[in-house]
Amino acid sequence: MKEGKSSSAGLIERLAEFRYRLRTFVQFSEQAAHNAGLQPQQHQLLLQIAGAPAAAVPTIAYAAERLGLRHNSVVELANRSVEEGLLERTADESDARRVLLRVTAKGARLLHKLAAHHRSELEVMGPALIEALTRIEHFERDQTPAHSGSSEMQTVRTPLSQMPTNRRMNHQIELRNMAKPMVRAKYQRWTLVPQSDVSISLSP
Repeated sequence: MKEGKSSSAGLIERLAEFRYRLRTFVQFSEQAAHNAGLQPQQHQLLLQIAGAPAAAVPTIAYAAERLGLRHNSVVELANRSVEEGLLERTADESDARRVLLRVTAKGARLLHKLAAHHRSELEVMGPALIEALTRIEHFERDQTPAHSGSSEMQTVRTPLSQMPTNRRMNHQIELRNMAKPMVRAKYQRWTLVPQSDVSISLSP
């Protein structure tokens, strides 16, 4: 029981560190928006509209989902942004009942300026943020007790997607070769599985 609590405490410590690193970046982002003359949520609205994938429809509903805000809250943000010349509303040519949001040239200039600041800050904060996230990802592996004093070499399993290309190809060939001699029972007899019947998905 004590071991379980200790393990849980280790995970909580890693989560706390990750949350701290994440919050540090969010605080920077909010301050950067204020310095640019925007409310943080206003900055996030412009970012989501300007950065919407080609297949997305940048409506109020889309922005509300991306921002995790209520519909009426996004309407207020959009109204304020339109009044300040950062956003504009346009009619959807494919659906006259739908209104689309589009970032204006003024809004785009602010976004590009903020994007440059965020990229520079992430070059500083990024490594610590990635390390904190990686420590959470590797938590269970790190809890595996090491066999100290053993003369046998410890085997480290590398995920297939992280292997170098040549090593990954060799590993895939080895798996296929292992699969070829598979046998199965059929009508009370053992028969060799034809190669065409063996299907292995090795997509990373």
